[in-house]
Amino acid sequence: MGIFGSSNQTCPSHPTGPQYGADHLAGSLTFHKLSVILAAAFTIAACLISGFAHVRQALHFSNPHEQTKILRIIALVPVFAIISFLSVAFPEAATYLEPWTDVYESVALASFFLLLVVYLVPVSEKQDTFFDRLPLKDRRGKETANGSLKWFRKTWISVFQYPIVAFLVALATDITQSAGLFCVASSKPHFAHIWLQAIRSISVAIAFLAIVGLYTRLRPDLAAHQPFAKLLGIKGIVFLSFVQNIVFTILHSTNALKPTSSLSYDDITFGLPNLLLCVEMLIFSLLHLYASNSTPYHNSIRGGYVGGRCGIKAIAATCNPLEIIQGIGQGAGYQGRTECALSGSWY
Repeated sequence: MGIFGSSNQTCPSHPTGPQYGADHLAGSLTFHKLSVILAAAFTIAACLISGFAHVRQALHFSNPHEQTKILRIIALVPVFAIISFLSVAFPEAATYLEPWTDVYESVALASFFLLLVVYLVPVSEKQDTFFDRLPLKDRRGKETANGSLKWFRKTWISVFQYPIVAFLVALATDITQSAGLFCVASSKPHFAHIWLQAIRSISVAIAFLAIVGLYTRLRPDLAAHQPFAKLLGIKGIVFLSFVQNIVFTILHSTNALKPTSSLSYDDITFGLPNLLLCVEMLIFSLLHLYASNSTPYHNSIRGGYVGGRCGIKAIAATCNPLEIIQGIGQGAGYQGRTECALSGSWY
């Protein structure tokens, strides 16, 4: 049954049986077993490299306002790698697991946005003043008499809508999957799959474009902090996962990928895409290692390191979701002010 209650709409069945994916590709290894081994190897390597970058920051934790956000960005790679590996190893759980990579992706994007804001205005109480004095440019690039405070608030709202949407989409995916209403094998509007995928895609596009807009406009002010490598690390993961998802959806909907004696339905649907993600995460772990150089935080004049023994306090600060929750609340406040301004009752 579809999400609109039509009893004659059923999720398409897929070929199953011992004849699919049973061929040995290497010795006694089937594609599934081989992909699990390869995914584990790439995941371990990616986690070790990201772990080194993480420890390097945690042991030189002298500027929590910046480094907490950097640590959350670094964690994007192991989160993606581990969930992708679990999806390869346990394909029956993949549909439930995969949406939660988007949830952490939204946290990493929000953290990068907050990092840019801290680079621009280290004191949060001065953010409004800074952007209010920042000249607003029209579409031709000419400065207007207005400040950029409204633009900044719209950018903030655009970024922090994504964590909310990503969480709700992940929750809805798990609920509809368990109720038999999701149907990963179909892109028909009778099932939740296509709708949730569209909502997620629109949401991440809005957030990402808002961040790129902020970075592009204020690039000269950010140049001293060299945030481009961090942006590239996040942008690459977001872009590749987004495009890869679309490509495999198209291949499935057109029946271009079909089970064979070497590849089962689960291998094609969950194993291959997530194995590719594990490989990609190893590459991005190296990029994050380069982008998250801790040298600027060495021998700080701020009074020493505050990450605690073995960086435990730094890790705890990274795991604390309060900053993201506060960002969502601040965005909600900006949205409320915008609606009041439009109605003429505020501003």
